[in-house]
Amino acid sequence: MRKITFGEIILIATVILSIAIIVLFGVNTYLNESRKVVDATQELQQQTDDANFVFRNLKYIKDLRTNLCFTWWDPTFVVIPCETIPPQLLIAVDPTNFEPPKEQKPCR
Repeated sequence: MRKITFGEIILIATVILSIAIIVLFGVNTYLNESRKVVDATQELQQQTDDANFVFRNLKYIKDLRTNLCFTWWDPTFVVIPCETIPPQLLIAVDPTNFEPPKEQKPCR
């Protein structure tokens, strides 16, 4: 049986280390891509949750005096076509029948 020379040992070690570096680089790249997919999925879920929260909290109001409809989400009012609002979501108000509170406290 032939003895392995020092040069051959160095060559074998270099090949093994090179393979290990390539494998580790590949695993690291795969894990980073996996994290990016998870982060993107979480971001999309957060945006979906935010949008659902806003749409669940929208109020649809019809001014009976002007026949204008609004959607309201504090602090924003937007005029929208009345026919686009499902009737079960519409709150009709008549501002001419509005009575202010008897005693108003000053705003601070």
